[in-house]
Amino acid sequence: MYAGGHKIAFLLNKLHFFLILTVNLSVKIAGQIAFFLDLGGVFAFWGNVKSCFLLSPPENANFNERKPQSQPLAGDLVPIMKDNCKRIQELLSAQAMEFALDEMAAKIAKMHPKAENLIVLGMASRGIPLAKKLSERLTQKFGSPIETGSLDATFYRDDFHYRKKSASTEMRFTEMPASVEGKTVILVDDVLYTGRSVRAAMQAILDLGRPAAIRLCVLVDRGHRELPIAPDCVGLTVETAANQEVRVMIEPIDNENSVYLVEVED
Repeated sequence: MYAGGHKIAFLLNKLHFFLILTVNLSVKIAGQIAFFLDLGGVFAFWGNVKSCFLLSPPENANFNERKPQSQPLAGDLVPIMKDNCKRIQELLSAQAMEFALDEMAAKIAKMHPKAENLIVLGMASRGIPLAKKLSERLTQKFGSPIETGSLDATFYRDDFHYRKKSASTEMRFTEMPASVEGKTVILVDDVLYTGRSVRAAMQAILDLGRPAAIRLCVLVDRGHRELPIAPDCVGLTVETAANQEVRVMIEPIDNENSVYLVEVED
């Protein structure tokens, strides 16, 4: 009896081991399919299946699984500035940036004179501190707090398939203060370029509900649009060459508050 029971336990142990390997392989395959088809929900679903059915591996099993490193969310404000560029000109100093934000807040208040049904959303990553600065100014103007949030629309981009794969394929809203249904959304970004990031952000917002309006506010418009998108409120408009970019430096992501025109070096 003891020998028979030992064999059964051994077989069950092997069966559990085979089940884990099978599901792990399925998760990897599903992840690849989701990556190429832009179906982040598929991978998330398989990850939930894995966590539900594989409660604990056998004590003597060693799969040497590498745990994926946690990825920063939009609210973590991780610096992403490149080093292969040369500063050509300072477009906005810290004082000039504050003045531009004052003018932008005044224009927003003129477009939307009441604080009710107003949400300010900053686009990751430098649009987030800009949105907070604008929200603080609007709060002073209206005398009541303005709902402020942030979003990362990476997985709504039309070039998502060509970008470097991240460890997580879930949409990452770091702060959504209220429903966008029937609200006026003030979408804030640092630099408006081709318009593709803004299109992705608008699609992300529309997936959450039907806002009354979406108003685009950017600190700098550098031109070279590829989509029919224009800002409702802009702090500075500048023409740039093909090898030039506009870099916004803002605390707490950076160590200063300024805007530079840079030349990208190959």
